[in-house]
Amino acid sequence: MDNNANRCNRCILPESFPGLTFDESGICNKCREHARKWGNLDFEKSEKALRSIFETAKRKKGEYDCIVGLSGGKDSSYVVYLCVKEYGLNPLCVTFDNGFLSTEASENIRRLVEKLNVAHILNEPDWELMKRLYRHFLLTAGEVCTPCNVGINSFLYNMANKYRVPMIISGYSAYTDSEPDNNIYHVSTEYFENVVKGHFTKNELEDFLHSRMLARGMYHLTGKIKHIQMPRYVKWDEREIISVLNREIGWEVDSAVSTSQPIEHTDCIAACLKQYLRIKKYGFSENTQKFSALIRNGFMTREEALAKAESLESGIEEDKSGRIPRLMQMLDLSMEDLAEAVKKRQGPYIPKSTKLVDKFIIRNELLMRKLVYRY
Repeated sequence: MDNNANRCNRCILPESFPGLTFDESGICNKCREHARKWGNLDFEKSEKALRSIFETAKRKKGEYDCIVGLSGGKDSSYVVYLCVKEYGLNPLCVTFDNGFLSTEASENIRRLVEKLNVAHILNEPDWELMKRLYRHFLLTAGEVCTPCNVGINSFLYNMANKYRVPMIISGYSAYTDSEPDNNIYHVSTEYFENVVKGHFTKNELEDFLHSRMLARGMYHLTGKIKHIQMPRYVKWDEREIISVLNREIGWEVDSAVSTSQPIEHTDCIAACLKQYLRIKKYGFSENTQKFSALIRNGFMTREEALAKAESLESGIEEDKSGRIPRLMQMLDLSMEDLAEAVKKRQGPYIPKSTKLVDKFIIRNELLMRKLVYRY
């Protein structure tokens, strides 16, 4: 982390962030965009809409009211807790074991499933296939997350179709996790296909290519399967979330992480590799983006965010966790491979169609609220 970088006077995004501009007050365009999109968010109204959606789902009297992708991290765990305790839903919890599931996450999943008495399905894809995919994405596009992200999404929609479940509920939202930016990271099935083309067979990737962007869009628009991003509807205070999970579930985190601050990616041991690559490429990690979102939402001060980001990012660069050599061994990576991954970018593989959809539909908050989120 560059402590001397010129940063936004409101959040902590540095000038090295692609496309970042500052106004005369030193406020960045991302903060201004956030205020335009989310400044008038009415949680009383949105939570009322959420309860209406849930009551409609319960009246269908299916085997399950919703599906939750349960990673063992704080957000997905809290989603399950709210579904059961606050809204009286009967969720089917599904876990995609990407090969990097942490021991803390596994234990959190076990405790939560047991204490809340919810159904749970664990999907363990073939490790040799996942390993090949991770290596290929690293050495081709310079990132490691897409095979997991695409695999999770396909698994969720597969299960929703198989059990005829009307909703998929997640703990992710651009409101709390920062707006996705194609200049830093893009994920879509179409991009996935472009990267793997000619290197993997159709049969090998059958489970990854179930749910393309257009198909998911039609599910949402027709109401066949709704995708509910819980932080869009209810206040998402991470300190309160951790307190509730500790108290009610006996939730565990890495003992080296302080629960007085937001906790990032305790569910995936490969998160440090993702962050390492991002720091080397752009000079900051995903934590800087996430903490900037927390500042904008009033859940973190700028001073806290700077101190936390500096601590986390220096720890990642110095590999204080000792995980990066272990990950390199798991993926048969050399230091030369890692250096090559830092040079690679996703851009050449991102389809123009998905860029247009992202620009004119996904980022159109008014349209998304009216057509997809219904509030």
